[in-house]
Amino acid sequence: MPYGSVPVLEIDGKQLAGSGSIQRYLAEKFGLAGSNDFENAQLDSIIGVCNDLEIELIKYFFEKDEEKRAQIKKKMEDEHLPKYLGIFERLIKTNDSAQGWAFGLNVTYADFAIYNYFSFIQMGFDGFLDKYPHVKKNRAAVEALPNIARWLKERPESSY
Repeated sequence: MPYGSVPVLEIDGKQLAGSGSIQRYLAEKFGLAGSNDFENAQLDSIIGVCNDLEIELIKYFFEKDEEKRAQIKKKMEDEHLPKYLGIFERLIKTNDSAQGWAFGLNVTYADFAIYNYFSFIQMGFDGFLDKYPHVKKNRAAVEALPNIARWLKERPESSY
């Protein structure tokens, strides 16, 4: 482990550590990145917003004290979720992709990141996504991808 922790991706005996670098490497390798440096920077900015949301979600999901957790949940529902869901709703709506992608005309790794974080929102904040039809359209588009649809159908039962 180059940095003493996971994730680590090993390719041809070489290690690549860190979720962001692995994410970008695989996105470029499998055609899920932008077509130039500026588009990749725009995708990175979307991932940055996802990471900002993750910080807030971690506070909620890992809080053990029930009173503090209730306070965090209220702040999530009143401030953080409307802020971040609003950002993604506008982003997807203004992208004007018929399929509902967040950036460009094809699925990108940003769509997978958005899908991932909003899966956690559904777990802890039931029904919250119903107010955001473009985010829901993006989720449906990701779930309709053949390999994703197959995995969702066949995967082992899990909370995650």
